[in-house]
Amino acid sequence: RLDFAWTNKTGAPVKISWINFKCVEEPPQTIQPNAVFSGNTGVGHIFRLRDDKTNAEIGLINVEATSTK
Repeated sequence: RLDFAWTNKTGAPVKISWINFKCVEEPPQTIQPNAVFSGNTGVGHIFRLRDDKTNAEIGLINVEATSTK
């Protein structure tokens, strides 16, 4: 397990959701600009970022062993 704190520096609200072990997105949370999304996770977990208005995928966050620094 590792604790994380990610800051939304996109300038717009984004939705973030964890992709569970069945490859299904868990219900997203909306993160406002400059807000911090924090919690705990594990190596190998993947989070998907989406535009809050259009739902278009912005990118993925793949938690790797190097992320634990």
